[in-house]
Amino acid sequence: MNDYKKWLTERFRIERQRFDRSGVYAYTQRAMAYNSNKIEGSTLTPEQTASLFDNGTLPQNDNYYRAKDVEEMNGHFLMFNCMIDTLNEPLTENLIKRFHHEFKSGVFEDRANGYAIGAYKERPNMIGMYKTVLPNQVSEEMGKLLDWYEQQEKNLDVLAEFHARYETIHPFQDGNGRTGRMILFRECLINPDLKPFIILDVNREKYIDGLKEYRENQKTEKLVSLMNQEIEDYYTQCKYFMNAASVDLPDSLGRLSIFMPPVGVITTFFSLPKAVISIFSSLKLLFIMCLRQVGKASVLKCGKSVFHGESDYV
Repeated sequence: MNDYKKWLTERFRIERQRFDRSGVYAYTQRAMAYNSNKIEGSTLTPEQTASLFDNGTLPQNDNYYRAKDVEEMNGHFLMFNCMIDTLNEPLTENLIKRFHHEFKSGVFEDRANGYAIGAYKERPNMIGMYKTVLPNQVSEEMGKLLDWYEQQEKNLDVLAEFHARYETIHPFQDGNGRTGRMILFRECLINPDLKPFIILDVNREKYIDGLKEYRENQKTEKLVSLMNQEIEDYYTQCKYFMNAASVDLPDSLGRLSIFMPPVGVITTFFSLPKAVISIFSSLKLLFIMCLRQVGKASVLKCGKSVFHGESDYV
């Protein structure tokens, strides 16, 4: 699975740089933002989510939407990019606060209500009828949680417990579930024995039951079962993009030679007369220039918001 995740993170980087809206990066951005926000009550549809990600607008025939839902969807795109930009950093309180800031800094309703943005909560909050950690205890409890997590061998049971404890602490005024699920995805990308997944809204009841099981009985069986189910679903979706790129998933890094031309081809090329090699080089330069022109044309079609700083999540 390490090669799968290597391919995945590399595609995230490449497709983001190319403003590619047809690959696994765009799929993951849309799917994660839609489902994670929907679990928390977002009214936006998958089509609206895709439109926001693709060009920063909503379809013209949409007469009703909630401003906060749009702002949080855009914030989720930003948080995802922050997550992939910081994969080499350790998981710390400051990093988690950065995720929250990216997610919530553009949400007018939260600012109007005086909610702390990119900082721990200042008022008590509840999960339904469950009390969460008091504001003056959050920093201490988060420190204990991260210290415990750092000392564990990373597997799905540990990850499920970490997530359940994080949600029980509920460190922020709002946005705890979405930051928590972003941390899940991140930890699965960087730890060799974990596989990435997205918790789908159709499984919301299973997810809530899993968190409830931990709060009441300190057990994670339901959460782990759901995570295994979602791992298979996300991997199936990713295989579509692997097949579309005509790339078979290698079993080990040693088999990455499928991306390289045979040695004999390289040797034959360099044994050709210099004049022939020069022609090949000229054709290569012409091909690159054509690609750049095509790229510029594609950029112009993507809409103003992407190229005037209004949609930093691209």
